[in-house]
Parts: sequence; structure tokens; C-alpha cells
Amino acid sequence: KESARVSPPVTSVTHVIDPAKKFALGAHRKEILVPAGATQQTIITTANRDPTVFGGTWRSKTYANAFDPDRGNLDQILSWNGIEANVMERKGPRWCLGHDLSLDISQKIIDVMLPSSASVPPKFIEEEPESSRVEIVDSHEFDQLTGAASLVLFV
Repeated sequence: KESARVSPPVTSVTHVIDPAKKFALGAHRKEILVPAGATQQTIITTANRDPTVFGGTWRSKTYANAFDPDRGNLDQILSWNGIEANVMERKGPRWCLGHDLSLDISQKIIDVMLPSSASVPPKFIEEEPESSRVEIVDSHEFDQLTGAASLVLFV
């Protein structure tokens, strides 16, 4: 599951917002109201590296970006079907027929390629530069910039 967290096969999902919804964005948590009918895109890769969820006790960005197959909260990874804990309990919006099979195949490959006596040190992944993150300050400015009711949210 850790490999799916660090490098998910589906990197983002979209859905139409209904009803209108408020989002708090940016470092100052400025609230914007997104109208019903707008398209929201959730970036799964970014969500699965959220230091508040995957950064350990200290909410470390470095640890959130690290590969650690012994991570204790892998049931919290986000996939296109929702949060893994819900998917495992069949509470997600849909069920992927290949879910269990893909996990079994991955485990078999790891068992063959990595001897049981080997220890796997965390592999650190360089953090995303601040300049590549999206921040929208005001919904009015957003409408003027895009001319459309679509929104990309990094969650």
C-alpha cells in the first residue's frame, strides 16, 4: 500500500460540486465559496503526502514524502475510490475489481525481489517546491482569471 501512496496509479480525480461549498485555502486559510456546478479536481498524489496525515508525530514534510512500508496509517491513503479504510470495508463510492489482486501481486513481487532478511530503509523524495503549489486568494479574482467555474484544489 505504501507504493500506492507514494506513486498512485490514478493521480487525480474530479467531480462536480453540488451544493455550493466553502474551502479554506492557502497559509492564511482564506475561505472561498465555490458555486454548485463547479468542477473540483483532487490531486491524490499531493493528498497522500500531507504531513498532517502521513508526517508522523511531528507532522514532518520529509517523513510524509518518505517511502516507509511499515507506516502505521496506510489505511488512510486516498485512491480514486476514496480513503483506503472505507474501500476495504466496501464503503467507497465504487469497488475496483482489481483492488485485492493488485495488492496480492505487488506483495508477491516484493517477496521475490526482496529477501525477508533485508531491511528497507526509508527512501526520501525531494519535496515539491513552494512555487508549484496552487493558491487562490479570492473567488472573484479566480472567476476573472479563468472565466470558468472550475477549480483545482490541492488537499
